[in-house]
Amino acid sequence: MERIVTDQGWKAWGGKIGGWESHDYDDGAWPAAIDLGGSGDQPWGLVHSPDMNLHGPQSAGIEGELRVTYVPHAGPIIQRNLGALSSWHFSRFDPATGHEERVGPIVADADGNWCCPPPVRGDHDWIVLLERVQDPADQRG
Repeated sequence: MERIVTDQGWKAWGGKIGGWESHDYDDGAWPAAIDLGGSGDQPWGLVHSPDMNLHGPQSAGIEGELRVTYVPHAGPIIQRNLGALSSWHFSRFDPATGHEERVGPIVADADGNWCCPPPVRGDHDWIVLLERVQDPADQRG
């Protein structure tokens, strides 16, 4: 999370204006921004640190077939409810570079869990892709 501090040096413009984002734009005619209150004042209320339960790994997929998990930090995660001793193809995807690493097959433990290691040189978010290895018995009709 990045904290941006504001002060009396900020300026504001009440309408739409082009070119303001360029480095050499002259904002000399802009009026000073108006201070409407400090942190915690109404109508905004107290500002809290983000709830890490809401900013943890997020998964989606097709139960028992496919799971895609977005991991917003560089640490390992536990994949749960995979199925006891089930086999999965494991890949990692780096959203910053677009690089996909096919790591290989994994097997969930007897409780259906698996500890997923982070990328070796990972210092940012990453994506886990798990695809269920089809049991040859499932292929018979």
